[in-house]
Amino acid sequence: MNRTTITKTASDEVTLTATDPISGDPISWVFWTPTNGGYVRKGEHHTADDKQVCKALDNRGSTLWATDGDDLLAVIRREWAAYRKLVVVL
Repeated sequence: MNRTTITKTASDEVTLTATDPISGDPISWVFWTPTNGGYVRKGEHHTADDKQVCKALDNRGSTLWATDGDDLLAVIRREWAAYRKLVVVL
């Protein structure tokens, strides 16, 4: 199992590298937010086609919001913890 790393990789981007607690597969997810803040998106292309991210890093529910890269880092850390707690319940 790889150690989880959540790193701010650009002014408005965060990368999460870990082992998926559901599948056991290695993952590397990129999250970003528009320069002036907005909905959190998941994808490396920084386009409107990238998916919006919801609570516990899901694709449905309450959409996550961040004001800047530092806020995004805190949001992704919090929601990764929530994602892992959901897995324990399953």
